Amino acid sequence: MKPKFIIIILSILFLGSGCATSMQIKDRCVVYDPKTRSYTAADKKIPPPKDILRVGEMLKYEIRWMGMTAGEATLWVKEVVNYEGRQAYHVISTVESNNIISKIYKVRDEVHTYIDCENFSSLRFEKHIREGGYKCDEAMEYDPESGIAIYRKADKKLAMTIPKDTQDALSCLFLYRIQDIEIGKSAFMNVNTDEKNWKLEIKALERQTVKVSNQGTFNSFVVEPLAKFKGVFIRKGKMQIWFSADERRLPLVVKSHVPVMGSIVVVLTNLE
Repeated sequence: MKPKFIIIILSILFLGSGCATSMQIKDRCVVYDPKTRSYTAADKKIPPPKDILRVGEMLKYEIRWMGMTAGEATLWVKEVVNYEGRQAYHVISTVESNNIISKIYKVRDEVHTYIDCENFSSLRFEKHIREGGYKCDEAMEYDPESGIAIYRKADKKLAMTIPKDTQDALSCLFLYRIQDIEIGKSAFMNVNTDEKNWKLEIKALERQTVKVSNQGTFNSFVVEPLAKFKGVFIRKGKMQIWFSADERRLPLVVKSHVPVMGSIVVVLTNLE
């Protein structure tokens, strides 16, 4: 499964460089107490998430590339379905280039993941790529019990072994959102992408406040994905993601510089 434009965007869903009008970040994070009407330094411990996943949640983002608006992206927890006898969250992510960029390179990409409601491992990952003249439809089916995954693309079928609690290139983002987070510590997970198994580390760096246009100001925590694969989290270049430090764990902003493509920015613009 070769990573195309949408996989790069998935790795960046929520950025911020070249986006000063949409986002402001302060060095330290403080918390306002309405009872005392005062601000205090934020605790290192991040409050736990309230729910596993919120069905119906749709996050919309503006994509900025090299300082100009390039398109839109969405993350949508659409529904809970019965997948191969298991209850699963059906999550969809889309990326669309805007009219200006589409004249040069039109992008209409869509990715689906099916996440087991009980143990949160990935059951299926599929992507439908439409980029310029390139077209691709492929899927990876995971069987956590047997430890086998099946890759399908047209007439091609390939089986491979997978470790326990395997995540795909999109489900790992949602798994991180439900973790207990502590500044200075890392979360580890097994991720399957590019038809290979990888170990992903996501390190919580610090607390900050971030102001996102149209959405207000958030207490947030900043994380840095550390991985050797090219799927959701880029192998080359540095990337940081800002999550809201509340029970929703909203992906707010990401900063990244991708080799060849340069600076890409994705900022949250709407929450439904």
